[in-house]
Amino acid sequence: MLYSFLLFFSIIFLFFVGDFDLRTNLFFVCGFFVIFVYKKFSILQFLNRIKYFLLALFFIFALATPGKVLAYYSFISVTSEGILLGLNNVFRLMNTFLLIIILMNTIPNDFITRFIVKLCFPLNYIGVNSQRLAARIYLTLAYLESYRQFNINHKTFFSFIEIQLSNKSNNLRVKIEKVNFTKADFAWFCGLISFIVSLNFFIK
Repeated sequence: MLYSFLLFFSIIFLFFVGDFDLRTNLFFVCGFFVIFVYKKFSILQFLNRIKYFLLALFFIFALATPGKVLAYYSFISVTSEGILLGLNNVFRLMNTFLLIIILMNTIPNDFITRFIVKLCFPLNYIGVNSQRLAARIYLTLAYLESYRQFNINHKTFFSFIEIQLSNKSNNLRVKIEKVNFTKADFAWFCGLISFIVSLNFFIK
């Protein structure tokens, strides 16, 4: 039940994180960092893996957003609106990544898979095979867990992929269980949709 509530409020957070302003996003980043320290997760390792992506995102908004010019050189200019918008999007993305990392290190992969598949169960009525979706999620999480031990960076990424593609023998063994949608899951799904719709209507 605790895992269900944690995933429930995480989905709500991810649904509305795009509407948060700079102060709210910064507040949640600080809160997630506190959780990282308390849980003894590696903050520096996380930041080191996405630092170039975050820097690129920041400079794209800082250089491409019109507004009050703070500095310029030739055809390149930096605006105050661009800096604020860049910081907001960087913090927004960090909040998303940090929350997902916390969930993956707190909740068992099996529970996450079942939750996602049950949440996507209504897609069966438009032709999506939920059991095939479950198999793919199981395999994705299994491979992520298996490759976590490797030290992969931007220099060794392509060589690592080459080795994996040429390696015909794979010792990974995954037990995939069938996921069934029950009446309790239907009640949870209706409650989640109702809560999101009502909360979105209340905020507007």
